[in-house]
Amino acid sequence: MRVTKKSEITPSLVAKKVVGRLKRYTSKIWRKVFSERIYGYILIYLFYNNSKILWREKKRIYENDKINFLDSANRILIIFSKRHFDPLADSKHRPLSASSVANWARNIYQLCKERNKEIVYIDQHEDYQNLGKFDLIISIVCRNFIKYAKDNQQAKKVLFLVNSHPLYRLAATIKQAVYYRKKLPYSEFISPILFLKSNLMADKHILVGNQFVKNSYLKYGIPEKKIKLINGGTNWENLVPKRELYPFGKIRICYVASDMGIRKGLFRVMELWEQLNQSYNNKIELFMLGGTSSFSKEIKKFTEKYNNVKCWGWVDSTDIIYKTILQSSQIMLNLPVEEGQVGCGLEGMACGCIPVFTEETGIPIIDSMQGILIKAGSFDAGMVAQNMIKLMNNQQLMETMSLAAREYIVQNHNWESFRNNLIGSL
Repeated sequence: MRVTKKSEITPSLVAKKVVGRLKRYTSKIWRKVFSERIYGYILIYLFYNNSKILWREKKRIYENDKINFLDSANRILIIFSKRHFDPLADSKHRPLSASSVANWARNIYQLCKERNKEIVYIDQHEDYQNLGKFDLIISIVCRNFIKYAKDNQQAKKVLFLVNSHPLYRLAATIKQAVYYRKKLPYSEFISPILFLKSNLMADKHILVGNQFVKNSYLKYGIPEKKIKLINGGTNWENLVPKRELYPFGKIRICYVASDMGIRKGLFRVMELWEQLNQSYNNKIELFMLGGTSSFSKEIKKFTEKYNNVKCWGWVDSTDIIYKTILQSSQIMLNLPVEEGQVGCGLEGMACGCIPVFTEETGIPIIDSMQGILIKAGSFDAGMVAQNMIKLMNNQQLMETMSLAAREYIVQNHNWESFRNNLIGSL
């Protein structure tokens, strides 16, 4: 029989064991970082949240915040998405032509054209050569903006922003993913680097949203003088309530998102629906519209669990199905953790849908008058369900709120107001 000799405990042996355990622990952490995207995102967020780029931004002085760049410009470069709007191939039947991005780009282009400006309109991704010099660049956040901003140092540069600050967006989405124990899909991640670089070159930001969205930029060091806050518009003339389409004996609720996922509040909707079905199962139905690629398994499981839920998948806003569902719904859910100003929310309200929105939608409705508004960061499925049940039990209140929601859109989100605000902001 072999006898093992017991090792004598010495300081050097203890040190070796401690170092070995630290190596194994560190290796385990790094495997987590590379195998789980969410941990990598947290590191990116922590790094860029404390970067000197933000400090540099705070030190800049803006003397031109009251100067209108459009009046003094002769040659203008507009950088948007040709997939949404192309001035040489614009058609109302073209997919995505009725989206918020398309309508913003279209109105900016027409506004410049009406003032007899020389306009060059390019796509955010395509590579172009020899475009010449410009007096003004109007662009969404993209690599082409950085490229042509460098080539046109003398030009005034305006960034058109359609979301909250990327660092806020990253933090809010990570927090939501951790809360619901979901992996964060790559499609929901937008690198803050592109905005932080673009921000240093921009003279102005035109931000479509509400005060909450604006505050997300102020929080991360963007000077208030640099931000011009405006409301988006919607085609409310073509989106009218049709109460004859309401389902008999039921209240139809719709949830619309470009891509149903963590950022757009998919799991908040699921949690809320579970609460509503405990006491209102036979009186309500949910229609879901939006891309399902990121969480197709979860959505399928959800629709199979509840017989009063139907998922239509992605439906373009030019499709008659999209319009019909909005017009046949009494309530619209929009519960994102981050947005700019939700276009489908404006369209739903134009159709008379009562909004149940989080503050992060970027639509500044008045709570209990034009809908149910949930303060940012305070979503509670049980409390929201209680408020919705009180609303649905009061037919007169539903009628009043429906009319108020549409009236708010007509008065505040028409394209004439958008263009007037845009002129003042440029």
